[in-house]
Formats: sequence, C-alpha cells, structure tokens
Amino acid sequence: MNNKTVKINFHVKTGDDGDPPVAVESLWAERTKEGYLIDSVPFFTNEATNGDRVAVSSGEGDARWFDKILQRSGNSLIRVVFFDLDRQDAVVNHLILLGCGTERMSHPGRS
Repeated sequence: MNNKTVKINFHVKTGDDGDPPVAVESLWAERTKEGYLIDSVPFFTNEATNGDRVAVSSGEGDARWFDKILQRSGNSLIRVVFFDLDRQDAVVNHLILLGCGTERMSHPGRS
C-alpha cells in the first residue's frame, strides 16, 4: 500500500441469526482528487466493491466512514461459500483464468 492508501469503514448489518459475525468491515481505498477509490474485495458489506469511488465522513481519530457512492465501477461482486473445501482451489483458479480478482477468508470460528 502507498501513502495515499487508507482504510474506509463500513457499517455491516447483522441478521437475527448473528450473520455476518462483524458489525464493521474495513476496505482499503486510494485517496484521489474525486474521493476514494476502493481497492479491496469486500467480504460482508454490500454498499461498495472494488473499483467504486466513494465519499467518506470523518470519525473519531483518523477513522473514515463510508458516506455514499460517487461513481460505480461497473464491477460485480460474487460471494462463493464452499461447503466442500476440496473444490475451493479449482473454483478460485477458474475465476482467475476468467480475469476475476479473488480474495479468500476462512469462516470465522473455523480453521
């Protein structure tokens, strides 16, 4: 990350079932003249995705909080949940061959 890269916080709504297991998700973003360009694939928030340009509001200390979308990137976000972890590498590798960016996360509470 460079000196223009900061974290943007997003409030995450938790359902009655307690999922997702977080109240806040932070995404990396690059500061630009026209706002902040998201440079992460979100795991939980539905408000923005990689490549979207967003506006932020200031919080306590250096915290930056998502305010609104300034410009959608046109990128799509697809979340894949693996119940058979033996298939994970094959699916991820195929997505990469298709030109998709990917990120992985172990399910919270599992190894």
